[in-house]
Amino acid sequence: ANLAAAGSAIDVATLGEALRSMRTQKGLNGTTPLNVIPRFLVVPAALEVVALKYVAEVNASEAANVNPFQRRLEVVVDPRFDAHDDEAWHVAADPEITPSIQHCYLEGQTGPEIIMEEGFEVEGTRWKCRLDFNAAVVSHEGLYKNSGASAS
Repeated sequence: ANLAAAGSAIDVATLGEALRSMRTQKGLNGTTPLNVIPRFLVVPAALEVVALKYVAEVNASEAANVNPFQRRLEVVVDPRFDAHDDEAWHVAADPEITPSIQHCYLEGQTGPEIIMEEGFEVEGTRWKCRLDFNAAVVSHEGLYKNSGASAS
């Protein structure tokens, strides 16, 4: 349920399908809906303007012109997606409510390790900084992907 059946461009219908898919996912018992609340629309730089259009505030005087996603989704742009696939887009839940990606340090580390070496033959100090860090998907429930318009 976290991968769109067919890739398509961002629009009201496809965003609605993403939100419905996330909210209606079933728990481990196969019957209880998880009601995962989407918060972020994650896009490559190529889709930034389109994404902003669909979350923009609109002061509509008619119900047909209301933007149903205003104040509901926050656009997150990551240009690193462009190098891989500039048409795919994602919806993600708030990580405080539905954690999906976890970061961690090597056992015993709590952050960057800074090492200093004072010179003996040459006046000066050398510094080295090392960070043993990793991130991994720990739960799929808070993530949704649509492959974009070119997918069939």
